[in-house]
Amino acid sequence: MGDEPARGTVGPTRRGFLTATGAGIIAASGALGPFVSRGVAADPIKIGYPTNRSGVYAYLGAYEIMGAQLAVEEYNQQGGVLGRPLEMILEDTQANPAVAIQKATKLLDRDHVVCLVGGILSAEAFALGDLAQQRKVVYINTAGNNDGQRCHRYVFAIDHSMTQMAKALVPWLAKNRGLKWYFVNHSTPAAQFASDKVGGMLKAAGGTVLGVDSVPLETTDFSAHLNKVKAAAPDLAFFCIGGIPLVNLLKQFKEFGLRGKIEVSGYTINQSDSWNMGIDTFTGTWAGLWYYKQKTKGSPEFTARFTKKFGKPPENNSWQGYFGIRTVVEAMKSAGSTDGKALVEAIEKMKFDGYKGRPLYYRALDHQLMQPLYIMRAKKREEAEDEWDHFAAVAEMPGPTDDLESIAGTPDEMPCKGLEAL
Repeated sequence: MGDEPARGTVGPTRRGFLTATGAGIIAASGALGPFVSRGVAADPIKIGYPTNRSGVYAYLGAYEIMGAQLAVEEYNQQGGVLGRPLEMILEDTQANPAVAIQKATKLLDRDHVVCLVGGILSAEAFALGDLAQQRKVVYINTAGNNDGQRCHRYVFAIDHSMTQMAKALVPWLAKNRGLKWYFVNHSTPAAQFASDKVGGMLKAAGGTVLGVDSVPLETTDFSAHLNKVKAAAPDLAFFCIGGIPLVNLLKQFKEFGLRGKIEVSGYTINQSDSWNMGIDTFTGTWAGLWYYKQKTKGSPEFTARFTKKFGKPPENNSWQGYFGIRTVVEAMKSAGSTDGKALVEAIEKMKFDGYKGRPLYYRALDHQLMQPLYIMRAKKREEAEDEWDHFAAVAEMPGPTDDLESIAGTPDEMPCKGLEAL
């Protein structure tokens, strides 16, 4: 996700819990106590989980926490780790980097957590990463897009980088959706970085940028910009806008009569974004991390376990939270320790099954997770298999036999120029 969005106009949906889960499914206490199986020692290993539990990104944080909670419970049902149960302690970052630092400091100093996992916004992830490096504790950035602008040895990123998104998505769109594009972007560093990356790749592919509008975070009425998109008549409108502002933008895109007439894509989408706006409004072709309908080994079983527990299917943030916890716990098991330095060394050597059909790993250059992305188009209502089924996967990038690093960016083109020594 990008930086903090404006507080949009989207209200509660018929599914309700998307904007109110923090008060419903997730325990209000802030601490997710472990399910302690018989024979597990009483002294828990504490994992700090700072993420958005209120405000405009609460619905994403709720899904992320549910995935993480499932992972913790599964480990505890298996006897914990290192002979001890796991305990995940939640803190609400409120979509604010300063609050994120305050809450993470509390987790480290008062709760004595051994590592940090979580985060939705890039700005928060950058701040948490700086703190983690200073304190020499591992931080798994689950959902903040990071191209290594502030890379650190103790920080690992699960969500795709902007470079991975662009290298996966732009060639496919240029070939299949046309070469004349119009951009509407939030005026944040993350959005501007993505827009420049995508626009540069489009031009290199022989395409044309018809216009670029930069909009403040607080924008809720996109009429002026949609009028310009309509007048320009591009093959595709590319939106570097995320979260609730994107939901509002696509609702207005439909109101302007542009849905189905101009193709749409953007730098980020969450499945719960489409659930928030409804299948009759959702449109476009996007790059996604994972989808609950995937048939790759492990995915159907994960979806079934999650749905049994929560009564809803998981979305991409649930997958990210789940594997954020699994990353640190498998590192503890491999290292035989919760020491920060030992965990870093273990994660750097790790290859794991992320339910994507091939081993995933964090590369040495910038600790970005190397993984395939999926090109996914919006489904029509008559195509949906259930009320949550809004996406159809049309391609995997890179292909199943291609090098995962082929979409990750070379050292010369990435902002990260090296990590600190341990």
